Amino acid sequence: SSHGTTMMTRIAIHISIVASLAATIHAVRFVHAGATTIYSFSLKPEELPPHRPPSSRGGKGRGRLPPPAAFASPSIPPPPPISVPVWSLAAPMGESPHDDAARRPTETGTSMNIVTFATPVSVAPPKLWVVSLYTDTLTRRAFLDSKVGVLQLLTPEQKVLVPILGKRSGYEGGFSKRGECAKLDKGDKFRWVSAAMDGESPSDALISKDDGSSAASMDLLPGCASYIKLKLLSVIQAGDHDVALCEVAGTGVWNEEFCCIVQDFGAAASVPRDSNTVLYTGLLRSEGII
Repeated sequence: SSHGTTMMTRIAIHISIVASLAATIHAVRFVHAGATTIYSFSLKPEELPPHRPPSSRGGKGRGRLPPPAAFASPSIPPPPPISVPVWSLAAPMGESPHDDAARRPTETGTSMNIVTFATPVSVAPPKLWVVSLYTDTLTRRAFLDSKVGVLQLLTPEQKVLVPILGKRSGYEGGFSKRGECAKLDKGDKFRWVSAAMDGESPSDALISKDDGSSAASMDLLPGCASYIKLKLLSVIQAGDHDVALCEVAGTGVWNEEFCCIVQDFGAAASVPRDSNTVLYTGLLRSEGII
């Protein structure tokens, strides 16, 4: 009948319109979490038709699509602060291709800082660690040039060193991290000591003349909870930091009798390391140091 033909024609027209819209608009998706609405269109913003978001208030919800900037994902909040051990990295300094007249280091022999993160990444030998290094630091430059360094695990008493080692730069004119550490009113507790021992020192010293002149020229902090000798393997860029993959070349402990760092052959490794013996970032936060 003519009525049936008319209905079929109308249905065909509607199908054609729907197919055309489906080809133009790939997806329209509304996610209502608070005031968030996510859209995905192939049309240009100025070509978008008026849009009524779902609303229980009738016509009061009518409006146009927000500008393109509103489509951007909200900024990701930072992860919760986790209390982690505080490490200082010491690296030998020498002539560097990165030196220039405008930024010559004020320190000589050793550069030392507080690393952002340091953690083991392997279990079976070779033991591998990664160290996160802020890019614009003298210690990073020294470590990448020399490819050797020593991680020093700080103790709670050494928290006073963090502002010196972590908040100041070896590039600052007239400023010496070595000198500032020595000025602290703790006798010789914070005075840097030579990493390489002479013939009168114990034969199991962590750093010896056999490690080469570069490593032997280093100074280290006395009395740390632990020491890890590193050899740099590779570096990858990671935003405002470099991630250094390192092989553990030895571990050491402080020897009070000889006032030097000696190799750790396993006895010290069995001693628990907790907030009583190791400095954690949680303590630094609670005291407003970081």
